[in-house]
Amino acid sequence: MSTTYKWRPEEEHLLRLLLPTNSYREIAEQLNRRHDQGLKGFPSERTEEAIRKKVAREGLNAETFVNY
Repeated sequence: MSTTYKWRPEEEHLLRLLLPTNSYREIAEQLNRRHDQGLKGFPSERTEEAIRKKVAREGLNAETFVNY
C-alpha cells in the first residue's frame, strides 16, 4: 500500500522550473533524486503519472511558466 503525500512547495517550485523544457519522465527523475537524497520538501517518490495528473488537474502547461 502506498502513501499519498500532498505536493510540497519545494516540489511544485521544481515542477514549474522544469515543465517548460523537460518530459514528465525527466521531471520525475529530478524529483525522485531529491527524495532519495533525503532533501526537505521531497517526502515521497513521484511517478510520471502523478506529475501528468497534477499538470492536468491544475491546468498547468509549459507556456505558463516560461517567465516564472
